[in-house]
Amino acid sequence: MLTTSLLYPNLYAIIVGPPGVGKSRTIRVARQLVRSLCGTAPTQLHLAPDSMTGASLTDALVAARRDIPRYGEEGALTFNSLFLMPDELSDFMKVYDESLIGKLTKFYDVDPYTETRVTGSITRIIESSQLSMIAGSTPSHLLTKIPEYAWEQGFFSRTILVYAEERRLEDDIFAAELRDTGKLAHDLKCIFSLQGQFKLSDEFRAAVNDWRRKGELPRPGHPRFKNYCARRLGHVLKLSMVSSADRSDDLRLELRDWERALGWLHEAESTMPGIFGTATSIDAGVIDEALHYIGAGEVNSHRLTRWLSMKIPAFQVKTIIATMEDGGMISVTKVDKMGLKTYRRS
Repeated sequence: MLTTSLLYPNLYAIIVGPPGVGKSRTIRVARQLVRSLCGTAPTQLHLAPDSMTGASLTDALVAARRDIPRYGEEGALTFNSLFLMPDELSDFMKVYDESLIGKLTKFYDVDPYTETRVTGSITRIIESSQLSMIAGSTPSHLLTKIPEYAWEQGFFSRTILVYAEERRLEDDIFAAELRDTGKLAHDLKCIFSLQGQFKLSDEFRAAVNDWRRKGELPRPGHPRFKNYCARRLGHVLKLSMVSSADRSDDLRLELRDWERALGWLHEAESTMPGIFGTATSIDAGVIDEALHYIGAGEVNSHRLTRWLSMKIPAFQVKTIIATMEDGGMISVTKVDKMGLKTYRRS
């Protein structure tokens, strides 16, 4: 699709939720389906390893070459395309890796890429580098392992976060049946064989322009999504292309594709702020444990201080106790003549 520059329908998405909501199972099913198509003509899909560094990501993308015949034209359409599908972002990237994040940001935009290794004359050249990602993560990993400044940089503005905290319980856990994925695999082969530029219907064009004129409402209001909001048009246009490819092979964007894509985006965005409302910081975890330690009884400040000092650095102990006191989580029941306080849960 042509806007101010070429736009391709690759996407980054992270499914976020506490353990047990089904993130990993969902991604594993999708990954297994993609894996079954890897290396088979005409799709030539390529699946990335589960754990990578910036350097190994480049190597994997160099190897992920695709050649699609162009009927009626000389030569094949050649580019490099790779799927990242780790069910746990913490396994894929155990610590925040600026080099790896920089590569993910670069490869999202499908631009030419050249890299020369410092240790020698090895050069990596990729004319068209395309990367798609779906990953799973817990809120605690995002909020404790991802630096604050990273939310203002390019990677997270390019990523759609899908948040869910409720675990769906089936009435009968034995009622599920294995389903034949043959038809779905056939459809994926057809989708991944499509090539060419999408055409816009007049209704699609009018709907996009009307949405922009009205301020692209509703917009996520959380401060961490300020830079993300600048890329929402790109996200919804990519989702529209996904809808069109799912619906037909005519490479035509119609009003129904826009409405469907906008619905997907709004559904994800409506829950995204919930990620930052969960008690997932290190301090919050320690406070929860401290309140459990106090329980239904009372504890004096000496005992509470000793217990906390085994959990956190000593210089943080007074801050944690003061936070619980100021926040109304604990209250003072008595103070002895030496100034020793006794606490109970409020």
